[in-house]
Amino acid sequence: MPQHITRRDFLRLAGLGGGAALLGAAAPGGPAAAGSGPAAARWSPGAISGRTSRIATSDLATRLLVVLEMGGGNDGLSMAPPVDAEALRAMRPTAFPDLEALLRPGNDVVLHPALTRLQQRALTLVDGVGSPAPDLSHFEMMRRWWAGDPDGTAGPTTGFLGRLCDVLADGAPVTGLSIGGASTPALISERAGTLGLPELWWLEWLDDDDDDWAMAFRDGLSTMTTPVDGDTDALSLARRGLATGLRLGDMAIDLPESSGYPDTTLGANLALASRLIDADLGVRILHVVVDGDFDTHESHLDRHSTLMTELDDALDAFLGDLDERGHGDRVLVATTSEFGRRPEQNGDDGLDHGTASTVLLAGPVPRQRVGEPPSLADLDDDGNVVSTISMDRYYATLAESWFGIPASDVLSGTPRPVDGIW
Repeated sequence: MPQHITRRDFLRLAGLGGGAALLGAAAPGGPAAAGSGPAAARWSPGAISGRTSRIATSDLATRLLVVLEMGGGNDGLSMAPPVDAEALRAMRPTAFPDLEALLRPGNDVVLHPALTRLQQRALTLVDGVGSPAPDLSHFEMMRRWWAGDPDGTAGPTTGFLGRLCDVLADGAPVTGLSIGGASTPALISERAGTLGLPELWWLEWLDDDDDDWAMAFRDGLSTMTTPVDGDTDALSLARRGLATGLRLGDMAIDLPESSGYPDTTLGANLALASRLIDADLGVRILHVVVDGDFDTHESHLDRHSTLMTELDDALDAFLGDLDERGHGDRVLVATTSEFGRRPEQNGDDGLDHGTASTVLLAGPVPRQRVGEPPSLADLDDDGNVVSTISMDRYYATLAESWFGIPASDVLSGTPRPVDGIW
């Protein structure tokens, strides 16, 4: 365990409480107001009270969602290549796997050669997911995905996952939880308790009574939870959020350990997610940061293969763990990334920023491919594929088809779910 706390480490651990503080009470102009559109164009959901009653059956009321965020721009064309990949291979002579090595488990599902374990599982691939008005900036597209704002004009003051939490909240201290970093804007909510937890080793270190550094740091965090006369509403909320995070961390440490996970950051984060799901603490949405840089401008083939191997090992272990614990039928895993990669490689054997991508659903889903694969013969003016499914339709599928929440309750307009998944 570390004996020296870096500034970066402190900021990551501080996210433990920042989630509940910043994500639990969004307000225009506050931390949630990240939209780039004019104030008059901002959209906010209607009154939230009573929405929980829309979840009609006990089956829907026990469902959970785990979102895997692949920061940097995951190349969906490599993770789940098209059925006929010859044209793509021609555009990427040194940045695409050998065609003979692609995995074809059936029903038009095609996977990267590194996904050997996941090919044995039922996965649904959703092709062509992106924005109708793409932007090649990491920051702008991440903001849109966090907010559920596909073209950047709606400007909601809460995050998409936070709005789901507002509907799903049933009085539990925490409805939405981010694991693996500081709090995420995707979980900014109006009233639900949402927060971020660092990696488990941080919590274990804080629990070490024999480490003077750990005890001093924990005492400092505990002191920060104590109300002081003159606290603003925001500061008071931050203190309560930090206190909730520390209590949740204490509970997580005492949960039975998970086994069979790879010794990677993603493996540790998903192991913690499984333990929290099994503890049934009221958390309905878990956001997990996939450690690794998917921004593969150079040496894409080797770098992306390493990332896919880590995903394969960790996600397969997680799904198997959930099955053993009896939760496999009620936990849906969904991937997100700000954008895909260009179909044609660059001069560094890499792939530059793209637009639409293929996303993956795992858990209680059929083995299938849905959506419409973008055409490699009909690219946009910048040489990128054109999205065939807007991200809000993908999100509408998670809200309406999985949770039974009308898409219009949590998204601007009336986006319809992707057909044919359930």
